[in-house]
Amino acid sequence: MRLSGWWWSALLVGVFALAAAGCDGGGAGTGDGVPGEDTTLVGEDTVVCVPACEGVSCGPDGCDGECGVCSEGTGCVDGQCVDNDPCATPCAATECGWIDVCNCGVCDAGLVCLDGVCDAPMACDLRDFEPVRTDVRMTPTSAGGFTLYVQALAGSAAPFDLLVMELDTAKGGVTAPGDVDAAFTSFQAHGAWLYALQGWQGGSVRGWPGGGYGKLMVPARGRIEISALSADEGGRFTATLHAIQLVEATVDSETGAVTPVPQGQTWCLDDMVLDGEITHPNPACGFAGNGTHLGDIIEDFSLVNCYGQWINLHDRCQATEALWLVATAGW
Repeated sequence: MRLSGWWWSALLVGVFALAAAGCDGGGAGTGDGVPGEDTTLVGEDTVVCVPACEGVSCGPDGCDGECGVCSEGTGCVDGQCVDNDPCATPCAATECGWIDVCNCGVCDAGLVCLDGVCDAPMACDLRDFEPVRTDVRMTPTSAGGFTLYVQALAGSAAPFDLLVMELDTAKGGVTAPGDVDAAFTSFQAHGAWLYALQGWQGGSVRGWPGGGYGKLMVPARGRIEISALSADEGGRFTATLHAIQLVEATVDSETGAVTPVPQGQTWCLDDMVLDGEITHPNPACGFAGNGTHLGDIIEDFSLVNCYGQWINLHDRCQATEALWLVATAGW
C-alpha cells in the first residue's frame, strides 16, 4: 500500500513518542545507588554496579568483585580478616606458658614464666602450702558492703603456719569475682591483704599486729584470681594464688608500718587454691573478741576434739546455754 505524505508524518510522530516513553522515570534502573545492585545513571545509557564494602575489609562486594584480600595466615569471616590460629585468642594477653593445649611462648634464657609473664626467677626458701582447714567468715556492714576473713591453717598442733586473706569493701576491696594485685604495700591499701604467719601460736592472740607468731610474711609479687565470691551466707569463696612470693617482714605495732627484712626468708606459692563455704558469725559472739577478762568476749579459736576433728569455739555460740572451758597444766 502506498502511503501519502500525511501518513508518513503521523508514523514518525508515533515512533518518537514511544522512544520518549522508554526514557521516562517510570522505567527500571533509574539510579538509586543501592550497593551491590546494577544501577542505571540518569542521563546515561550505561549500567554500573555500586560495591557493597562499607564496614567490611574482605569478601565479595556484590558486583563480582572483592572488598579486600586477607594476608597470609588469616581468613575472611563475616567480612573481617581473622587469625586462622586457634591459639591466637587465648594467648592474646599471655606472653608465655600453656593455656589448655596452646603454647603461648617460651621465655629467653635467664627468665622464667611466672603467671604468663617472662620475669626473673623467684628466690624461694619455702614452696607450697597445704592447709588442713580453711575458714571463710564474712561480716556485712551497715553501708551494704562487707569484710571477709579467709584463714587457711597448716599443721596439727601449735605452732601452726597460717595463711590469711582479708577483703574490706569500705577500703576498696572487690565485691565480685575478679583479679587482685597481691603485691603488698600496707595493711590498708586497696582493701585486700594477703599474708602468712609462721609459728602461729593459735587463736588466743591477735595475729600480725600483736605478736604470737614467729615470722610475718607479706607478698612482694603475685596475683590473686577470685573466681567465686558471694555476699550470702552459705555461698562460696574461691581464689587461686598465682606466682605469689612472700617475703619476711616486721610490723610496727603502733603505726602498722611493715618493713621487709633484709636477706629474709622467702616463701613461694603458685596455683594454690583457697576455697571454703562462707559463714556469717553471730554479731553477739564477737569473732575478734574484746579481751581475756571476766565478762569479755573470747576471741574465736580452734581445738582438736577426741575424734581428731577441728572445732571452733564460736561454732557453739548461742547454740548451747553454757560452755565450761577448763585449762590445766602438768609437770
